[in-house]
Amino acid sequence: MKSARYHPSGVLAIMPSAIGASYDRDDESTVKTATIDGSVAIVPIRGPLMQHEQPWFDSYESIVDRVALALRTSPMAVVLSISSPGGCVAGLFEACDSIRSMCSRAGVQLHAYVDGMAASAGYALAAACDSVTSPATGIAGSIGVVASVVDASEQLAKEGVKVRLITSGARKGDGDSSQPMTDEAVLAMQSQVDAMASQFFEHVAARRSMSASDVAGLEAAVYTGSSAIDAGLVDRIGTLDELVGLIASGAMAEGESGMEEQMKIAVDAINAIMADPECSEDMMARCKKALEALTAEGEQEAPEEETVQSMEEEDVVEMRRKVAALEARVEALQLAASSMASDLESRPSDSELESQKAASARAELVDSAVRSGRIAASSRGHWLAVAERDMSAARDALALMPAMRHRVSSSSESKSAPRPAVEPRGSSSNASDEARRLLRLVLDKDSAERASASIK
Repeated sequence: MKSARYHPSGVLAIMPSAIGASYDRDDESTVKTATIDGSVAIVPIRGPLMQHEQPWFDSYESIVDRVALALRTSPMAVVLSISSPGGCVAGLFEACDSIRSMCSRAGVQLHAYVDGMAASAGYALAAACDSVTSPATGIAGSIGVVASVVDASEQLAKEGVKVRLITSGARKGDGDSSQPMTDEAVLAMQSQVDAMASQFFEHVAARRSMSASDVAGLEAAVYTGSSAIDAGLVDRIGTLDELVGLIASGAMAEGESGMEEQMKIAVDAINAIMADPECSEDMMARCKKALEALTAEGEQEAPEEETVQSMEEEDVVEMRRKVAALEARVEALQLAASSMASDLESRPSDSELESQKAASARAELVDSAVRSGRIAASSRGHWLAVAERDMSAARDALALMPAMRHRVSSSSESKSAPRPAVEPRGSSSNASDEARRLLRLVLDKDSAERASASIK
């Protein structure tokens, strides 16, 4: 028998009482995947959790590997048997996503059993499952994160020890136990804790039909037995054997929960599109119509099992046809939601539309001057740059240019043509001075001098 103290660092998703506690681990009690009745794979999760595999404590890497190994046996379902106070935040949610993804691709149900305690990170793993079962004495909850920093600066000072920390930045020494803990350092740590807690709340809310604010409102409390059901964290009270029996009997089949999950995914996708501030009125109307149709169909109640058994064969066939049609409708709505999301992503933003409109106006101004012979086609790029800097100045300067100064050619280059006699624009010296000022503003020196020569 070997033991070790659990002293992880950083932000943790764990029951605080587990930090610094000693845990025994026997070489022969290394967690392994066991298969019951050849149909249900049990994946034990034991003790405090680390991110990476190591000799003393269970880890997210090991758990993911064990689920992958269990799936190789092609089970009817995988059950995470959890007895853990939690652990590190690093790697936790990635492990949850990996486990769900693997089971989903394999078409295998994923359930959780609270084998004594599923707290904090342990509950995050349970929440990733299709259902959570707990015995009457099981503990679930503690949804939150915690971080601690030791300030031993005063103790060191009393002992006559001086520590000078050499850092590359003002905040680099935050958290060093030899340094006093500043208010700024506390605020920075609190911000990190809040951000990770928010991710935890959203993870649980997405799987437990709760809002993130509802999860946060639990205030990281722990619940036992039926109180965990009331809090929305557990689905049923029972033993592991009873859970395995329900799975083997088909009572926990994916069909019922899977259909509800598909409906929820479709609804969540449509609501996300409607919540986007750049969602157009047309797209909003399409989303509302799809949401109404989906909600109406989702409210249709499935017939009781006894009713199904008493149906005539043709009635059963008709019922199955309707169920298949409903599933097809849900799939179509999911595709529609995905299509609407793609449309929204590809639609240019208001700022992009304004930029495109301004560029079009500049191009039309310059191209009009080229067509009228006021400027040569070869100077188009220069005038576009001028218009981009100051549209108003470019417009005024081009208006001063006599028409037909340049021959309009279909080729990419226009040659200068003799300028016909024209009446000058403005007879006063003030008008001439203003014209010359505008020309100097938008033209280079040589071009300005040549253009100014035409202004009297």
